[in-house]
Amino acid sequence: MTSKYKDVGYIKISKHRKTVFLALKDGPKMPSEIVQETTMRMDDVSRALRAMDNKGIVSCVNPEMKKGRLYALTSNGKKIINDIK
Repeated sequence: MTSKYKDVGYIKISKHRKTVFLALKDGPKMPSEIVQETTMRMDDVSRALRAMDNKGIVSCVNPEMKKGRLYALTSNGKKIINDIK
């Protein structure tokens, strides 16, 4: 099994990861924006972002910021977007 399909399965197995992943498909967003769009709780969004960041699927594009951090799909995340929908 390729790494691509491991990542697809990893995202699809979790409702929260899938929701957050799809929220990022149109570009970088702050966690608070994802909360507003999805009605998820902030701790669920943060947990999903952290998990996918650790897998190299999403990343924080401005990690030096304390507030206003933006998360986006990595090149790896962009490769699998069509497999998640």
